[in-house]
Amino acid sequence: MHWINYNMHSKIIWNYDIDWKDLWAVGCHTSWNWKNKEKHIDNFKRPLDGKFAVMSYVNAYHATDKATKIIQETPKVMTMVS
Repeated sequence: MHWINYNMHSKIIWNYDIDWKDLWAVGCHTSWNWKNKEKHIDNFKRPLDGKFAVMSYVNAYHATDKATKIIQETPKVMTMVS
């Protein structure tokens, strides 16, 4: 299981400022998902450019994560108690 820890904790930056650990995790999930769809869904076709699709999923995840954090942050109000 050393290779899992290595990939999940890697500090390597991939193309377009994407962390390797994010690309690796989404790539594994997406590959497994496509494999299952090919087995269970008639006429399912993988995208022609799998790398581009995975990178798009990572970028969409990051954009959603950023938007969610902005929405969830609440302003802090400091009140003096005497």
